[in-house]
Amino acid sequence: MRDAFGASAYIKFMLVFFAVFASMLGVALNYAKAYRVKNTVISYIEANNGWSPALNEKINNYVAEMNYYVSNINPGSSVSTDFREFCSGRGICIK
Repeated sequence: MRDAFGASAYIKFMLVFFAVFASMLGVALNYAKAYRVKNTVISYIEANNGWSPALNEKINNYVAEMNYYVSNINPGSSVSTDFREFCSGRGICIK
């Protein structure tokens, strides 16, 4: 009887470990995607020698291709409109 309880505790431990590992992996991949998008947007701006309205389409296409979306950004309330040049509908603001 003792071995049966030990095995069930081991299985529960493995399930908890797997859930924690999957959560950490998901967070790491999301951060990696954010940095990849940021670095690509910066390289587009550097290649164009600054931001221009012509980059809007290119940046929006890249962000859509990466399936990157940040839903907690509200450009109207938290971003000062004095310095805002471009805010995409997918959550990226370039100042």
